[in-house]
Order: sequence, then C-alpha cells, then structure tokens
Amino acid sequence: MKTAEAEDYCKENNGGRPLCVGQLLDCAVIAKPKGRVVPISIAPEAFAKATVSAGLSLESLKPGMLVNSLFEKKTGNGIAVSFLGVFTGSVTHQHLEKGYQDKDEFQPKQKIRARILFIDLVNKQCALTTLPHLVAWRPFTFSKGIAVGAVLKDCKVVRHYGKRGLYVQAKGVLGFVKSRNLSDKTDLQVTSDKFAVGTLHTSRIIGFDYLHGALVLTLKKSIVDHPLFAFSNVKVGQIVQGSITRIEKYGLLVKLGPRVSGLCRANHCADTPLANLASKFKVGDAITCMVLSLDTERERVFLTHKKTLVNSELPKFSSFEAMKSGDITHGVITSIKEDLGIFVEFLNRVSGLVSLSDLGFALSSFPNLHVPGVSPNFLAVGMPF
Repeated sequence: MKTAEAEDYCKENNGGRPLCVGQLLDCAVIAKPKGRVVPISIAPEAFAKATVSAGLSLESLKPGMLVNSLFEKKTGNGIAVSFLGVFTGSVTHQHLEKGYQDKDEFQPKQKIRARILFIDLVNKQCALTTLPHLVAWRPFTFSKGIAVGAVLKDCKVVRHYGKRGLYVQAKGVLGFVKSRNLSDKTDLQVTSDKFAVGTLHTSRIIGFDYLHGALVLTLKKSIVDHPLFAFSNVKVGQIVQGSITRIEKYGLLVKLGPRVSGLCRANHCADTPLANLASKFKVGDAITCMVLSLDTERERVFLTHKKTLVNSELPKFSSFEAMKSGDITHGVITSIKEDLGIFVEFLNRVSGLVSLSDLGFALSSFPNLHVPGVSPNFLAVGMPF
C-alpha cells in the first residue's frame, strides 16, 4: 500500500486517526504479487470496483464480493444466474436493478454485474444483488425533502411481491407497502382489484429501506390522514388532541400520534397551580393542548394545557422577527425581578420583559404574583426583550 494513499484514507475515512495494528480494512489486490509482497489498495473506489475472477471454492466466497454473472433463466421470485464458471445464484425481485425489473428483458447468457449478498453452504446457493448502490459499494441516498411522515399522492402500483406486499413508484423512488399496511380492513388482500398494477394511491412514509433503496409506505387511511404522525408534522402554536399515557410529578406525558408524544410540564397543566396532577387527570383521558416549543435535536414536544393560552384568539408569536411594537398577546410569567420588572415567555422560548415603568401597578400591591407554578397568565403589550 502506498504511504500517500494511507494518509488520504486516514484523513477522509478514519477520522484523522493513524492506522493501527489489527485494524480491519477493506482492500483490493491491484496487481500480481511481487515475491511475497501483494500490492493492495484501500481506496474506497478501488475496493468498489474489485471483481473476483476465478479460482475459488464455495467456502471461500464472501458476502460483498463483486462478480460478473450470466443470466440463465427466469424464476418465480426473480432470476437465476451463474458466475465464475461453476457457481449458481439467484437475484430476487427486490434486488433487480430498476431497468431489469421486467424479467423478459434478459437475453440468454446476458452479462450482469452483481454483488454477493450471502452464501447458503447447505444448498450450495448464493444470493446476489444488482442494485446500483450496492454494486457501486455506496450507501443509498434519498432525495432531499423526503421525511418520515410525509404524505405522497398518486403512488402508482408497479408490481406485486407475492402475498408479502406491493411496490409503488412515488416521487421517482420505489416504495414498498407490506400486506399489513395496505388497508385498515384486515380482509383486504394484495390480490384485490383495488391494488392492481397501474392503480394510484395516496401513501405515507413510515420508514426507509436503505438496503433495497426503497421507501417504506402505508396505505392505511387512518395513518395517512392522521395530522400528527411524526415529529416533522408538529408545529409550534398548533392546537393538538392527544391522550394521557403517564402522570408524573413533573407533568403529563401525552401521546399525540403513532410516532410522536409530548410533555406538558406541571406548571402548564392548568391556569392555576395543581398540588396533585392525579386528582384532575387520569391515564387514558383525552386532552387538548397547544404546542409550546420543540426540541428539534432530540425530537421532543413541549405542550401547554393552560386554557387561557389554548383558547386565546390573540396572535401567537414563536420568533422575535414576527413581533412588532404594539402587538398584544398572552404570555406566562417566568421570572420576577423587583429592580427590573416581569419576564414573560411566549411560544418557542421567546421571552419579553415588562419593565417596572410599564407594569401599571406596583409589584408590592400583588404579593401573590409569582413565577409559573403559582402565577396567572399575563397579557403583554410591547417589544420582546
């Protein structure tokens, strides 16, 4: 291996750390051995193109090896191929390259570049793939803007995968719908005319299949139409319906959708302080809240059940840029400074200061005015701090 190549590898693929004894590396033989020295390359592009030619036994074949195979025949689940002169293998529908999905396009002994997925030593068979990203030895990347929870319209059924499900074409990407995700009706099968090849459907993304380069979709109307399927569907200031799943001293855990829950802290469970949340709320109760803020890094949702905020018809502000002098809105007192005034919090942790001169009353006149645990909501006029 060349020193310059090793240095580039360490910089680009090893986090800047030097190679160490015992470290596993993907490498390719790039030339015939010179005596007892075998020239190799650890460059990812060299390894991705390295092809096994001949001289191997079944036991010496390894998953990931790239081979030149020949089309032999069609099967009920894909195609059969031969490679290295003596081995046979199969490529299922899921691993046929997009242009090869129609099995009738193959010609006898057509050359197909494929990569080994796994070896069955008992039955002496190999499973291979012709998917471009696997053959090129690189991860599959989905288009920008495609996220779990997104609803896709006009998804066209392109083929069935036995009774396991069906494939659809959505936004230029292949999507797979498992049989259990076809419909809310449990008796509806893949073979139903409703899911015939060519039919159009509205689906929702519930996951990503990076191995096959396909979206994982559902056609269930109850999930497709759900307003809060995933974190990406939640917006600050949104009024949401949910059910209480847990009651803790620090607040209520609320299930908002199939894959999203929120926390309503104790000081936001009511307009007035509650000494015991369990005295008013029960697990399973339906609850209406407003999204107070979002933690996008941890995908956490914070809620408020204060009726004054939830039922407020005043403008809601979740950024400083959206506010201007003279705006009137509801907020919650978060801090009281006798020498400054009252700090008020709005949505998305946007805070403002009502100075002593703008309060219109003396703090000493309201001894019960405190922070959120025991404070009323506050009507604020003015500029954010």
